[in-house]
Amino acid sequence: MHLKTERGTPLWVFRVGFVAYWALPPFAGAGAAIARRRKITVYPLLMLPLMVVLTVTFTIGSVRYRAPAEIALVVLVAVGINAVFDAILEGRPERRTRPRPRSGAEMVDV
Repeated sequence: MHLKTERGTPLWVFRVGFVAYWALPPFAGAGAAIARRRKITVYPLLMLPLMVVLTVTFTIGSVRYRAPAEIALVVLVAVGINAVFDAILEGRPERRTRPRPRSGAEMVDV
C-alpha cells in the first residue's frame, strides 16, 4: 500500500487511520439495521454516503471529499454502540431489579 505523506505525517498514523476508518462500515451497517428495527427513518443518513460515492465516482475520484458521508457513518456507528451498551446494561442484575417505568395507560386506575 502506498500512501502520500507529503504533509509530514508519520506513516503509522496513516495506517492507524486507514484501519480505523475501514472498521467503521460494519458497525454502521449494524447501526442502520438497528435504527430501522426501531422504526427510525434512516434514508436521509444513507443518502449522504450515496451522494458522495456517486459524485466522486463520476467527477474527481478522490477520497478527500468524503466528509458528508462520514457524518452519517458516525451517527449510525453511534446507534450500534448504543445498542451494545443497552444490551450489556439489560444483562446486569441490578438493572433487572429496578422498577420499569410505567406508561400512561398503566398509570390509569379503572
